Amino acid sequence: MSKMNREAFLLASTQGKWQIISFAMKEIASAETAFSMRRRLNPHHSKKDVQDETRAFRIQQYQKWCNIKDLYAEARDEMANVFENKDYENCRNILERIFTQELDDELRKTLSE
Repeated sequence: MSKMNREAFLLASTQGKWQIISFAMKEIASAETAFSMRRRLNPHHSKKDVQDETRAFRIQQYQKWCNIKDLYAEARDEMANVFENKDYENCRNILERIFTQELDDELRKTLSE
C-alpha cells in the first residue's frame, strides 16, 4: 500500500479499516489459488522457471502480508472491535496468531542467546 493509501487507511473508520484488511487478505488468498492452478495447468515450464516464478510470487505475497500486518499493528487497539462480523473476526484471529507466533519466536531467540 502506498503512502497515500496508508494515510487513507489510517483516516478510515474502524469498519472501513476492516473492509480494507479483509479485502486485502481475500486478494492474497485468491492470488494463491490462481497461482496454484496456473502451476498445475502449465506443467511444461522448466524446473528453474518454476523456482524463479514461485520465488517471485512468494516475495510479492510476503510484501503484501507485511503491509497488512503493519497497518493492523498501527490500528490494533481500535480494531479490537470487529462489529460481530465473522469475516473481520477471522482476519483478526489470523493476524493475532501471526503476532503471537512472531513474539514466541523472538522470545525463544532471546532465551537461547
